[in-house]
Amino acid sequence: MIPYKPPFDDVYEKAIKPAVEDAGLTATIVKDEHYVGAIFERIQGSIGDAELCVADVTGGNPNVMWEAAYGEALGKQVIFIAQAVDEIPFDVRHNRCILYDVSPTGLANLKREIAQTIRAVLGGQTSDLQTLRQIVLPNSIKGAGSTFVVAANPLSYRLSHGVSPGWRERPVTTFSDYVGIRGLMRTFGMILGVQALPELVNPDDFDDDALRRKMNLYLIGSSKANRWTGVIMEEFFADRQMKWDFRPDPESKDIQSPDVILRCNGKYHAPLGWKETSQFENDFGIVIRGPNPRDSSLMVMVLAGRGALGTEAASLAITDPACIRLLKRELQHRGIDLDDHRQSFLAVVSVRCKGQNARYETGLDTFKVWEVHEC
Repeated sequence: MIPYKPPFDDVYEKAIKPAVEDAGLTATIVKDEHYVGAIFERIQGSIGDAELCVADVTGGNPNVMWEAAYGEALGKQVIFIAQAVDEIPFDVRHNRCILYDVSPTGLANLKREIAQTIRAVLGGQTSDLQTLRQIVLPNSIKGAGSTFVVAANPLSYRLSHGVSPGWRERPVTTFSDYVGIRGLMRTFGMILGVQALPELVNPDDFDDDALRRKMNLYLIGSSKANRWTGVIMEEFFADRQMKWDFRPDPESKDIQSPDVILRCNGKYHAPLGWKETSQFENDFGIVIRGPNPRDSSLMVMVLAGRGALGTEAASLAITDPACIRLLKRELQHRGIDLDDHRQSFLAVVSVRCKGQNARYETGLDTFKVWEVHEC
């Protein structure tokens, strides 16, 4: 993907093409091919057939930008290059971009960097942004272009209604539901732009008929905090061998606002080897991803824990790059492909606070993936 202008001919012939060939692939540029039919269709077909794409976004050429966007929409790995930082269009500045100059030395360096990047991509070393895209955006199912909805019952709302002593005990930091909300909004903003941010709704403002709407749904919080989590989980696991749900803890002393437990096939479930402590200090949650039970062409994701910290652990699992890498490794061990959004999974994850006197201050280095189940 490159402007068809003389200054860029050398970039292609002396850097891009030989770099691609050094990495064991063949470079294709439409203007060099013999074809019958509309060039637009030929470009689409070439991008669809490509192992990966190289896009020179110098100056924001409209054709290149469209082709790069089309490649990304198909889930292709796009390697961006540009002649200077100020030549990179705003919409792609969140991506890693290889900078070069058109001198003989500059083109030699560009060739080397492109070849190294291609080898890394072929070796499975995807970028953090690409991994975020894989886990959050349902590119492999038909409903990828449908509405995205994040449904959460904000913790501040629940606290203000007497469920908890309030905000006074915690520092001014983001935690619980808000980690998921902020992380998902940031991810969509980086990948699709701020104009494509998901709808953010509180299920308490709607009746359950709203779930009939065609949407890719991201549910944050257990069924105690988010009514729709209970509705969707019941439908999601209705025909599956393992049935997971959240239920009030029968041993909870607080009748008005009982603690929550995670169950599998009707029995209390905790990770093997789990040592129970205060849920304010150490807690686990679950990540569920798979086809929406109401429309298999759409995706549903659940990020939920027994308490606030467990929900934060689940949210970190799909929004924090370091945590995602750990989750991805465990999913791959179980043969689960992040790019296949029809393949359902449930992961049990946990995180600890930094110490007994640091409630709500999460230690990211304590994040752990305990279990992964293909659903």
